[in-house]
Amino acid sequence: MPLRLFKNRTQVGACGEAFCVMFILLLGTYYLPIYYQAAKYDSAQSSGINILPFMLGVVVAAGASGALVSWLGYYKPWLVGGPLISCIGGGLLY
Repeated sequence: MPLRLFKNRTQVGACGEAFCVMFILLLGTYYLPIYYQAAKYDSAQSSGINILPFMLGVVVAAGASGALVSWLGYYKPWLVGGPLISCIGGGLLY
């Protein structure tokens, strides 16, 4: 990434938020199957099926938010609301 992009505060904020949101998604994708296998004694196939709603929700939400940003042209509400929704979702997963 060119360093000149980091002069824009919005770009820096978007990169920081993307890092945090991807951290949440990777933790959920990594630890949920382990939780289902270790705590609930499910098989690997069963734990994969159990995380399908989480993964489908992530895909649908990412596609919908990308389409809405392209359609509306506003990105700042998503920068504010996205982490809040991610925190609520992460808390519900816990």
